[in-house]
Amino acid sequence: MRKYLIIAAMLLNYTVYCQVGIGIAAPDPSAVLDVSSSSKGLLIPRIALTGTTDAATITAPATGLLIYNTATAGTAPNTVMPGYYYWNGTNWTTMDGGSAYTWNTTGNSGTTAGTHFIGTTDNTDLVWKRNNAVAGILGATRTVLGSASLPFAATGVGNTAIGSNSLKSVTTGSENTAIGYFTLNTITTAAYNIAIGNNTLANDTSGDSNTAVGNSGLVNNTSGRMNTAIGHDALYYNTTGNYNTGIGVYSGYNNSYGANNVAIGTSSLNKNVRGDNNTAIGAKALENLAGNPAANSSNNVAVGISAGDNLLSGAGNIFIGNLTKAVVTTGNNQLNIGNTIYGTNVNAGGYANIGINTTTPANTLEVKSIAGGTSGVRITNLPSMGLLGTNSQGDIIPAFNAMTSQAPVTSYTALESDETILINAASGAVTVFLPVSPRTGKKFTVKKTDATANNVYLSAPTVLIDNQAGPTSIFINVSMKGLVVQFDGTQYWIIGRI
Repeated sequence: MRKYLIIAAMLLNYTVYCQVGIGIAAPDPSAVLDVSSSSKGLLIPRIALTGTTDAATITAPATGLLIYNTATAGTAPNTVMPGYYYWNGTNWTTMDGGSAYTWNTTGNSGTTAGTHFIGTTDNTDLVWKRNNAVAGILGATRTVLGSASLPFAATGVGNTAIGSNSLKSVTTGSENTAIGYFTLNTITTAAYNIAIGNNTLANDTSGDSNTAVGNSGLVNNTSGRMNTAIGHDALYYNTTGNYNTGIGVYSGYNNSYGANNVAIGTSSLNKNVRGDNNTAIGAKALENLAGNPAANSSNNVAVGISAGDNLLSGAGNIFIGNLTKAVVTTGNNQLNIGNTIYGTNVNAGGYANIGINTTTPANTLEVKSIAGGTSGVRITNLPSMGLLGTNSQGDIIPAFNAMTSQAPVTSYTALESDETILINAASGAVTVFLPVSPRTGKKFTVKKTDATANNVYLSAPTVLIDNQAGPTSIFINVSMKGLVVQFDGTQYWIIGRI
């Protein structure tokens, strides 16, 4: 009996003292070994591993075996660096639970581009978070960078969102690109949109295939599609309009419902609301064309700085040239080219009137002289059969009498449309009466065609000829000879003899 008591006492003593303390009198009951020191540390074995799969340097390492690795060795992804490692049953793992390389908040050194990276080695998206909310996704079918951007749960593919709140609401919409704060913020199912610049396409929900570059371009677009806005506030108020192009600051600014409009230049087509098919090229071209629901303001063309900028409403107008204006600010089918050539009823079908130097042409073509006494039209180097003349109203008429041949008569009254007058004076003297007020520069050629000595007189009642007056002062009395005279606005002068 005494023998058993001694054995029991020995076993009890072993159980009580199984906690070992070094440098401490009362080791912690939960620890097998409790080491305490105020000036020294615990030095565990230092081993030079060849890689994370090294099972030869330490033969058959036990799971949980702890060492301090002293080597930098191995080939990625099995590299090791100096530090504490433990054997997890398969390979050596750093004490932080990761691989040999960890990225420090203060930066890393000793890295090799292409070898060391932040990312994944399997087919899994890489996600960044800010305040525990997704702020970045690098995925196979989407790229996100920015807080509150493209949702992690969105199923649309091919989307790129860079900037806070970009593509924030997208669900199934695909192949959209949003770069900038609040870009494409409310889009859900639409596709193929490109928004670059703060607030571009911010309110789009279902409009697709739009392009907006510049702050707040197409910012109010909701369902409009295939629009292009380049420039600050370009196509700013467009909501449902389709196929519009605005290039330049404030271009197409107020367009809300209009379609197929082209505005190129600062503030071009600025006030149009719902007019269609307008083309404005040049700063402030068609700037004030309202195109509101009460007026048809479509199919206008303006090319040039401020071209047509005074047109308030109207359709089918054409303005070409800087500062060309509408004659009627609410008119239709007007033409103005360089503030010189004007037209009415253009683009209307049927007949249009065109005027040069007149804003109200009354004929198919009307030319207004720039100064009194100066011909409005001069046509040079035409053959005689192609000469033109005008009637008393100034209308151009064919000059059928460009060459007039007169049989023996006693007198002939020339027409302003005459050019060459052939006179047969075989029966006696003949007087040719010239017009007293032809257009300045008008020429007449008078030729005697007979072989007699009878005179051919030139006369212009009340008008001098070569500073001479009277019906018999100027004459031709030589066979087959003639004179060329020209009117200077006051009198005739002999300028040639033939």
